[in-house]
Amino acid sequence: MCIGRTFWRLASRLDRKKAAMVVAHTIVVSVYLLLREGTCYDESRYDRQDARQEEREKKRAVTALERLGDEITLSPVTSTAPVPCVSVG
Repeated sequence: MCIGRTFWRLASRLDRKKAAMVVAHTIVVSVYLLLREGTCYDESRYDRQDARQEEREKKRAVTALERLGDEITLSPVTSTAPVPCVSVG
């Protein structure tokens, strides 16, 4: 759930105040559901990058760094530990 992207998508069709209210409502409902269920927000559910988009972004970043005069070699990163959930109350 990319809130900024949602806001700008709605702001292009509605006026900015209405778009802000829609986004605020979405945030309130999301927080309510998280608190009611006692779960943590998992942003990884909303990461929907496909492999082609990821490759394009890597290529663009490497090209930009090479343009600055750096030589780049890409290697996979080892997995990182997930962020622990913080419970309220």
